Amino acid sequence: MRSAYERAGWTTDSPDLIECHGTGTTRGDRVEVESLMELRPGVGSPCVIGSVKSNIGHLLTGAGAAGLMKVLLALKHKTLPPTAHFQKSLEVIDDQKLRVLSQPEAWPAPPSGGPRRAAISGFGFGGINAHVLIEEAGTKPMDRDRPVSPVELAITGIGARVGPLEDRYGFRQAVLLGQSALQDRPEGRWGQAEASQWLQHQPIDRRPNVGAWLHGLALPVGRFKIPPMEAAQVLPQQLLALEAAKQATEDPGAGWQESAEDGRLATGVVVGLELDPAAADEQLRWMLPRWVERWNEELSLGLSETDLETWREELLACLGGPLVAQRVTGALGGIVASRIARELRLGGPSFVIGAGGNSGLRALQVAQRLIAAGDCEEMIVVGVDLGGELRSCLARGAQRPWSGGNTARVLDAQAQGPLPGEGAVALLVKSMNRAKREGA
Repeated sequence: MRSAYERAGWTTDSPDLIECHGTGTTRGDRVEVESLMELRPGVGSPCVIGSVKSNIGHLLTGAGAAGLMKVLLALKHKTLPPTAHFQKSLEVIDDQKLRVLSQPEAWPAPPSGGPRRAAISGFGFGGINAHVLIEEAGTKPMDRDRPVSPVELAITGIGARVGPLEDRYGFRQAVLLGQSALQDRPEGRWGQAEASQWLQHQPIDRRPNVGAWLHGLALPVGRFKIPPMEAAQVLPQQLLALEAAKQATEDPGAGWQESAEDGRLATGVVVGLELDPAAADEQLRWMLPRWVERWNEELSLGLSETDLETWREELLACLGGPLVAQRVTGALGGIVASRIARELRLGGPSFVIGAGGNSGLRALQVAQRLIAAGDCEEMIVVGVDLGGELRSCLARGAQRPWSGGNTARVLDAQAQGPLPGEGAVALLVKSMNRAKREGA
C-alpha cells in the first residue's frame, strides 16, 4: 500500500474512502483494518471504509471490478456509501482514523479544493495483493505518466524441466544438438481412462501417442519448504514451476546467494500458465451423485437406493479422496507465483498471467516492463504447462489436430501438426547494465 502512495505522490491520509477487501472473516478483516490504521497517521477526518461484498457477496475473480464500480459511482454521485448489514465496528478500529457507515453521507469536496480521492484494496487468496488509488476527474487534462523506455535484458540464470529432460543441461543439449525429447506416451499417463472404449474410438489426432511427456515428478525431501504430506496434494503444475525457478537460481551464472533475513525485496516473479484441467476434479466429485441418479433413469437400470449408494461410493473412490484444505491451495493457479516468492524469499511483485500459448512470452514482457519502470531489479520469469493432460489433449485436438505420426515436423513441407509437450522453463533476468556492473 505504501508503494502505491509513493508512486502517486499522495500522502497516506489522502483518501476519504477506502473500499476494503473485507470478506467478513474475523481474522482477515482484523488484519486489514490494523494495516490501514498503521498506514494512516491519524490526523484530520477519519476515513470511511466499507466493502461491496456486504451488498453482493464475494465475486471471487470479479470482486475487484465490483469494488471499482462502487468507488466510481460514489465519486460520480459525491456520496460516501454505507456498508450493508453493518451494526457494530470491530473493537480494533480507532474511530479517529477509520469509520464504517450504516447510512449514506454527502461527500464534500476537500478543503484544499483538490479532487475527491479513494482507494481500493484487493487481497487474493494466493497472496496476490493490490491497492489502487482513484481520484475524481478534474476539468483540466492531466499530464500522462512519464513514458518508460524499454531496457535490454540479460538472462543470468536458466532452469528447465521439460518432458524427460530434467534440467537446463539436458534442455541445452537437446536444443543445440537437434535431439528429440519426443517419446511414446508412458503407460498409465492417462490413468484408468486408457482402458476406456470411448477413448479408443477417438480420432488419433485427438489422442496423441507421442509427445514430450513428463515422466513423473520426484523431488527430494527438503528441496522445498513444503511438508511432504502437503506436497502430495499439490498439482504437478505448481511443483514443476517451483522446481524450474529453483534451478534458475542455481545456475552458476546467476550469482544467487542466500538472501538476508528480510528477503530479496527487489526481486519479483511472474508466471505464465493456463488453468490446469486437474483443478476441476473436485467439481466432478460434486456432479457425480446427480449423474448416477440420471443414468439410473435414462438407462432404465432399476437400481435400488442401496445399489445406487454403493455405485456412487465406488465411482467416487475412483476419483480420489475427499476434498482437503491442501488440495484447495494445491489447485489454485494464482498461488504458484506466491509459492515461488515464499520459497526464495522474494519481496518484489509476484503474480501469474494467462495468455494461452503466449503465456510465457507475455510473462517475460511484463518482467521487462517492471524492471524498466524501476519496480524491481531482477525478475524470475516462469512458463509452465502440462499439455499432455488427457482433457487438454482432447480439447486442443478438437480445435487443432495433433500430428498422427511420431514426429512434429516444424517449418516442413510435410508438416502434419504439433505434438504435446509438458514442462516448465524459468529465466532469471535483470537489466543488461546491472548485469555488467555486477559482472554477471
